[in-house]
Amino acid sequence: MSGVYSRLNVHLVWATWDRRPILDEARARRVHGLLDRLCIECGCVPFAIGGVEDHVHLLVGLRPSLAVSDLVRSLKVGTSQFIAHRLRVPAFAWQKGYGAFSLREAEREVVHQYVLRQREHHTQNSLIDDWERTDDAP
Repeated sequence: MSGVYSRLNVHLVWATWDRRPILDEARARRVHGLLDRLCIECGCVPFAIGGVEDHVHLLVGLRPSLAVSDLVRSLKVGTSQFIAHRLRVPAFAWQKGYGAFSLREAEREVVHQYVLRQREHHTQNSLIDDWERTDDAP
C-alpha cells in the first residue's frame, strides 16, 4: 500500500469535576458543537457526541498519528476554557481521568446509538457500566 488506511474507532467518556451537573441541555448543545469542531480540527471524525449533566461521551474516528491522550487533552482544554469563560461557569474543570474504548467496525452502530441516547439511558437506567466509568480507579 502506498498510503495509510485505518479505521480506528474510539469511544471516549469523561466527567465534570466532582460530577457537577452543569451541562443542562442548552449548555450541552453548545459544548457538543464545540467538541465536534475540535475533533475535526484535530483531524478526527466525530461520529456521535452525547452525554448528560455531568459527563460527555464521544464516538470518534481517530487518525493514526494522533494519540488518544493528546486528543482528549485538546478536547478538554478547549471546552474547559469555553465553559468557564463563554458559558460563565465559575471554576469549571473536567475530572482528570477519562475512559477510552477501542471498538471493531461492527460495534460502531451500537456505540453510536448509545452515545446519542445518553439521556434516555440515564432515565431508564439502561447503562453499560464500563462505558459510564470516568474515575481514576482501576
